[in-house]
Amino acid sequence: MKYIILITLFIIYNIYFVNGQCDFSKIVQKYYASPSAPSGFIVGMRVVITKNNGDIYYLSGKSLSAQSFSTGLANVDAFIGVSTRDNACLNGVSQPFEATAAKITFFDARSFTISPTGFVTFYASQTGNGLEPALFNITTCTSNILHGLDDKGNSYTFYLQLGEYPNRIGGKCLTLSVSQKIMSNWMEGPTNVYQTNVNFTNTGTSPVQSQDLVVSFDESKVRNYWGLDKISTNNFKLPAYQTAIQPNQQYSWGYVSTTANIDIKINGLSLNA
Repeated sequence: MKYIILITLFIIYNIYFVNGQCDFSKIVQKYYASPSAPSGFIVGMRVVITKNNGDIYYLSGKSLSAQSFSTGLANVDAFIGVSTRDNACLNGVSQPFEATAAKITFFDARSFTISPTGFVTFYASQTGNGLEPALFNITTCTSNILHGLDDKGNSYTFYLQLGEYPNRIGGKCLTLSVSQKIMSNWMEGPTNVYQTNVNFTNTGTSPVQSQDLVVSFDESKVRNYWGLDKISTNNFKLPAYQTAIQPNQQYSWGYVSTTANIDIKINGLSLNA
């Protein structure tokens, strides 16, 4: 499975970056703070680094461009990462990208930035694991994939997604199931309207900490909701009083929509029953 992921990444690279050019100011400015949005937007980011010696690194984390934080798109958190150097023996077979060996990439916020003109500064904390400081320009890009090479020939590919919170590499497996039940419905002219109850059930043997959960759905399909606190557009968290969901227990919330069952994701994964 891990090798399939690698092959897919190389296919994406060939599709998007061979002979590509990047008009950075036109293509990716939606990720940056502006006079109309000075507080900026959280941007989920996945990074694939291919070293000139063949080592491959995969990192993920959150970034932000905001007038009070950074004019460039900068890391907010530590960006946990794994690499081909992180090997484990599974069922007698050596496997790279061992999640239990995941490492912190950045000790401080703004250790990594992509400027509004596409200039990248990269100061990793894990120099002992093969990542070194780098300065380079983004040279090829699409609307959400950026690529550049540093002066040593190391390749950097960035995948960006507004409002997305990537799963923490090496984090605990999610043991929640999601079920939706229509509690009532009515007609408003020719339109069906539904009131729906959503249950999160902990099917595991350990508590699921609420701080580790990001609930996502398309707000444009929901008239109103209750039992969740908004983080950003389409992203929500459980209320502060709900610190955890214990084994075999449920947490319930609800919404009103003209769609019978909306698509609900937890930490980017669709778990709809």
